[in-house]
Amino acid sequence: MTFYERLVAEVATEREALLAIPIIQDGMRGNLSKETYIGYLSEAYHFVKHTVPLVETVQARLAADRFALHDALSDFALEKKGHEKWILHDIKAAGSDADKVRDSAPSKATEEFLAYAYETARQVNPVGFFGMIYVIEGTGAGIASATAGKLMASLDLPPKCFSYLLSHGSMELDDMDFFEVLMAQITDAAEQDAIIQMAKRMYCLYGKIFENIALQTGFSPETD
Repeated sequence: MTFYERLVAEVATEREALLAIPIIQDGMRGNLSKETYIGYLSEAYHFVKHTVPLVETVQARLAADRFALHDALSDFALEKKGHEKWILHDIKAAGSDADKVRDSAPSKATEEFLAYAYETARQVNPVGFFGMIYVIEGTGAGIASATAGKLMASLDLPPKCFSYLLSHGSMELDDMDFFEVLMAQITDAAEQDAIIQMAKRMYCLYGKIFENIALQTGFSPETD
């Protein structure tokens, strides 16, 4: 079993728990209100704007001779740079107050998500950050792919209101293939364990963000 295969297997329970959350299930069916969609974008803004600072934090603690990891992180940061502006654009295009979102504070759930990411990068093992990449770029993008088109139809909103979701969902297959190759270079047991632990925890914390969005926006699951 490769390390990547081990990662996929060992976090499967946490991944399924995330995907089973009602707001995610209904989102993938297009059954969300505009208020709930904007609530998602609002929290996404707060964690997406930390992507580049998190990468910089990881790279500052990563040994200089880990060239492949540094290159992958630099490419990841470059790809993600400015995506928080896309989110604000989507909020404005949907008729909501982007300035209010920009000036707001993140929810406690999002703060906990970010705090754990920074703590892992600064105090535990910077390589663990790749566990967060696996969760956000793998699972998150799968959700985005399934959700954008259906919400576009159900909310009667144009594509310009979904630039973040559409971009997030369109890139994943090649990126995850590259991620699998990159993980083959992680041979240290402590680093492997740090990545798995980070992924497990990120699934849980990411789920709490969605559950908080549901609570704050009055989301009610569809019933059969």
